[in-house]
Amino acid sequence: MQDANPSRRFTIEAFAARVHALITDDRALIERLLRFAQAHDLLKKNAERAQKLAQEGNAALETYQKQVRMLEERNMSMVAKQAAM
Repeated sequence: MQDANPSRRFTIEAFAARVHALITDDRALIERLLRFAQAHDLLKKNAERAQKLAQEGNAALETYQKQVRMLEERNMSMVAKQAAM
């Protein structure tokens, strides 16, 4: 099988340039993949931290709601005592 373009003959220099270009492209791709993996890890850690903060916030809210209920009950009890007097 002959080359469709006979003016483009194989040369070591052209082959070396092509290999060098492929290596450069591969290096860029690997660097991009590494940056993507690092960004993914950072996002995953941020999501885990956000979930932990949300859980802590929910626990704090439950504690606050219990305290409010207790204070409201005390207040109603005191109002009832004052009304009985």
